[in-house]
Amino acid sequence: MTDGIRRRYLHFVRHGTYVPGADNTTLGGVLDDTGRVQSRLTAEYLKQFNVVAIYTSDLLRCVQTAQIIASALPGVPLKPTSLLREIDVSGLNNGRAADVMQRMDTLWKWFFRKSQRGVCHEVLVSHGNLVRCVVCQALNIPMSTWAYVQTHNCAITSFVVGSNGRVQVVGVNECSHLPAELQTSPT
Repeated sequence: MTDGIRRRYLHFVRHGTYVPGADNTTLGGVLDDTGRVQSRLTAEYLKQFNVVAIYTSDLLRCVQTAQIIASALPGVPLKPTSLLREIDVSGLNNGRAADVMQRMDTLWKWFFRKSQRGVCHEVLVSHGNLVRCVVCQALNIPMSTWAYVQTHNCAITSFVVGSNGRVQVVGVNECSHLPAELQTSPT
């Protein structure tokens, strides 16, 4: 590594497969057996990076996915945040597009900033529609094209923020760390 290089890699991980919550005690649903295996394999894959932080949606399926990832990365702080909750993409078509864009702008300002410590990797456990919208924002394409971005459970979509602040898409829906039978997507 060359001295002075600063890059922040953001690895968005969609949560593992889950059983939807039937009541308010399981807000966001709970991981099923497949989701736990997907999360463990994703954790093993992420061990190759210098991960300095794990952020997660505060919904249970994401928290459980993030906890499994964190167990393979000892000492890396786990930080829940509502910023990573699912985005209601129906708002793009029913007059609430400004709400979606405001949410994306807040998320962008919070996470897509220059690294202050050389090359670092951060993991963000979130939801499929949010990942799709982040890809659209990064590529500067209309948010209404979100449905053209595929997101498998525990797939990794990665971005790099360069020392000049420029954001580039590094990979989308990367799931080669999962065997074919665990590459699942409800959409």
